[in-house]
Amino acid sequence: MPLRNNIIGCINFIAVLLSIPVIGAGIWLTTGTVNSCVMLLQWPVIILGIFILLVGLAGLIGGFWRITWLLVVYLIAMLALVVLLGVLVGFIYMVTLRGSGRPQPSRAILSIVLKIFLVSYVDEFRDLINGKGSVLV
Repeated sequence: MPLRNNIIGCINFIAVLLSIPVIGAGIWLTTGTVNSCVMLLQWPVIILGIFILLVGLAGLIGGFWRITWLLVVYLIAMLALVVLLGVLVGFIYMVTLRGSGRPQPSRAILSIVLKIFLVSYVDEFRDLINGKGSVLV
């Protein structure tokens, strides 16, 4: 029986160590460029990292010192993490499902404007080489 508790403790120690980069990524998102997608993700990433850290610490302490109520809290929290992960996967699948998106009209306009600009630039360059145009500053 003590071997099982040590294994649970070691697994949770690894979870605690792996939660640190998740928290660091959330903090890095807060210091980066301001983008609506980044602003939407920064606090959930930090909260997820802290939640994983706390769950890992609960399993680590409960596993090494055989604290039964802490292992029960760990079990419930891990169940919640697994359910939330399933909900996240379902949400991502529904958002990225083929046919659920719509074209962005601004993207098409930008590419058309870019094509017109490139055609006029090539024409000006061709005229400059042939000696018919002038250098525009």
